[in-house]
Amino acid sequence: MKKVLLFFLTFLIIISGSSVLASNESQEFMQKFSFNYNEEDEKLKVVLLLNESYADYEVLEKEGKVFKKLKQFNKRVSKALDLPSNSYQLEYAPFIQFEIDGLRDENLLVKELKNIAKSDYVIKIYVESYFELIEDAVVPRWGDYVKEHNYSNTTQYSGTGIDVGILETGFIDEEANELTNEPITYHNFSSSDLSEHATLVASIIAGDDGIVPDAELYNSTVSSDNLSDWESSFNWFLVTHDVDVINISLGIDTQGIYSALDEYLDYIITQHNTPVVKSAGNRGNTDGLITSPGLALNIITVGALEDESTLADYSSSVDIAGSNTEKPSLVALGTYKINCGLWCTTESSGTSYSAPAVTATIAAMMDRYSWIKNKPYIIHAVLTAYADRSNLTDYTNFTNGYEDEIGAGELSVYDSIMNVTKFITATVTSSHPVGISTVKYINLNAYDEITISLWWEVNSIYSSSTYNVQDTLNINLEIEHQLDGLYCSSSSSNHNFEKFTCTVYSTWTYDINVILAELLNTSNHGTSVSYAYSYKIE
Repeated sequence: MKKVLLFFLTFLIIISGSSVLASNESQEFMQKFSFNYNEEDEKLKVVLLLNESYADYEVLEKEGKVFKKLKQFNKRVSKALDLPSNSYQLEYAPFIQFEIDGLRDENLLVKELKNIAKSDYVIKIYVESYFELIEDAVVPRWGDYVKEHNYSNTTQYSGTGIDVGILETGFIDEEANELTNEPITYHNFSSSDLSEHATLVASIIAGDDGIVPDAELYNSTVSSDNLSDWESSFNWFLVTHDVDVINISLGIDTQGIYSALDEYLDYIITQHNTPVVKSAGNRGNTDGLITSPGLALNIITVGALEDESTLADYSSSVDIAGSNTEKPSLVALGTYKINCGLWCTTESSGTSYSAPAVTATIAAMMDRYSWIKNKPYIIHAVLTAYADRSNLTDYTNFTNGYEDEIGAGELSVYDSIMNVTKFITATVTSSHPVGISTVKYINLNAYDEITISLWWEVNSIYSSSTYNVQDTLNINLEIEHQLDGLYCSSSSSNHNFEKFTCTVYSTWTYDINVILAELLNTSNHGTSVSYAYSYKIE
């Protein structure tokens, strides 16, 4: 009897030990999953983010820019993982998308995808619905062209030599009153798909009375949230034409959850070093959620103001549940008066129209100082440092210098253009030690108010359970009196920005310190990350 009992207990211990091992293994690969779907969906899309460190990619160079062609690596992984025949391998990014049957719970989906999750090739698995694509504005069907512009560019920098990409669901009407003299290059143009929405966005940027009338426009379209659709447009923008800045005045309703599309845009921006501006979305009157890919950390996400002191009630400002990521990045006026015929004026509103004001300002900044064309971290730092909060005093819920609803504040066209040279930039490498990275000495007078905004690009990996950013580079910012010590600081994790406004009380030389708080994780960031901070003294 004792022998039988001893055998039974030994058997239980072995089974229990195996269960612990299985449990640990399960937890390890379950961290790779991000689920965002409806169990009633008949079909689901699966997007794999691959580990680029295994890639044998082809390097292409065009006009000084380097592109990594990854399609063969993606194909090799697809074959090794025995992925479905409907899988699509992206050409310039380590992503694969394929379709599976839905109508199942997470447990059954994990069981089907378990072997894929165990592969070292795979960093992240997005299991998602096919989300709805929406324009972030209400457009009057009788609208013709912008009658009154919210922002005027009083500088001499009109966008000469700057190529602006406009991603829309339809095409710009080049015969519209404000655009008859504007050069427009189209991607797969169809006259049956002319869009008033796209035309109004274009006229805000480069119409006769637009912010940068001398910029050249490049117009491509998307019709879904499939990465194949988006890759086609972004390859055309960035590889074929090497545009300088891209405007996206549309969104995907992912219920506020960071999606495969956000991940793709975060990757593309870091690889091509091209700033992308995205409308925040028009869900302010419902759940307030930011639309994707406006959740991408590297995108400049723009909310809308009703007037100079009030956020528009439709403007989205709710970011990822459980995350410290702050969106929108900044805000701009979003209501425009539109000509609708002889002696007729109507209005059109939306974050679709606040975003192009920021895009056009970036084009003017590049016109003034072409060196920043491939430096989105500089552009973001200047825009947010010079964003104006003087008329937005009712908004006071700040996190690291960004207010929950208005971000850094209202776009300042003139100040952003004219102060584009007021920045400090540096690069952190994998060998850079923890501690102070850069120091700038600055002379301030008593009661000067200084605003400093720091920003850097990240390749983001999100936790599937909390939607918090994982393994982003952690950089802190502070200003220090050389005798009295620390005055103001901003320090946080799970961000790619720091900002503060500080009043000093004595005339002295101060130190602006940028501090690397942790070592660079090369598996997610590559061998180096560049950052920039801009400063404003009032």
